[in-house]
Amino acid sequence: MRNSTMPKTVHRWCDANPDKAQEVFVEYDEWGGFESPFSIWCYLSPGWINEEVHHIHEPTAKEFLEKAKYFVRKCECKECLELIRKAKH
Repeated sequence: MRNSTMPKTVHRWCDANPDKAQEVFVEYDEWGGFESPFSIWCYLSPGWINEEVHHIHEPTAKEFLEKAKYFVRKCECKECLELIRKAKH
């Protein structure tokens, strides 16, 4: 799931990695970040993890893409394995 305010570079990453991104959206952050008043959220598909969490949350497309490139990796935690098993049935 994506919306029209999504940066094009993030759209391209999602199109190139459909197995990794379950839900992606931009959200206005009333507290505002230093670089942007918006946040890019990506809930990763079962079987993928970003460091220790199953999502990416960054204020800019550049930071989002750095996380996606360098920190997203395969996950075989109990929760992911169960979600994958349920999806197959």
